[in-house]
Amino acid sequence: MKAKYSVLSALMVVAMLAVAASAFFKLQPQGASGTQTAAAPNAAIADIKAAPEAPVEPLPEGAIEVGVEKLWSDPAAYEGLVALEGYVTQSFPDRGAFVMADLKEAECCPEAGCAEFTVPAKVPATEFSGEVPNAMESVVAIGKVTPRDKGFDFSVSEVRRDGKVILKRISDAA
Repeated sequence: MKAKYSVLSALMVVAMLAVAASAFFKLQPQGASGTQTAAAPNAAIADIKAAPEAPVEPLPEGAIEVGVEKLWSDPAAYEGLVALEGYVTQSFPDRGAFVMADLKEAECCPEAGCAEFTVPAKVPATEFSGEVPNAMESVVAIGKVTPRDKGFDFSVSEVRRDGKVILKRISDAA
């Protein structure tokens, strides 16, 4: 009985290794000679390295970099132009809106609504050009903070992903 389980375990390990190897080497269908050929794994890496990378745009002058939780801890300290770094917990492209949370909550709070501190952002299509970020994307939203009696207002002027502008207020685009 023990030998039966050892053989099954060995077969499972071999099957898992075969799947992993085929994914890694991107096995191609059999050629005319009947042998399988593997695409060079370094070819894809070379393509990525050869692709021209768009320059990362610098933050607007005077923008203070801050995370969502820090902004909530003392909105008055960040009054004015900020570069709010976080991840998108909810995205509503049809309504021109998204909700951001602090980056440190991304792993422990992947579901919408469980983050302790969030910042809603309205980006209506009539006022913005570009794409509303998707849920679970890390972004930097640049805008102005105006403290209120309870909380603050955050008026977005642009949104960046990987240092590149993906959404921009039309009146600021000129």
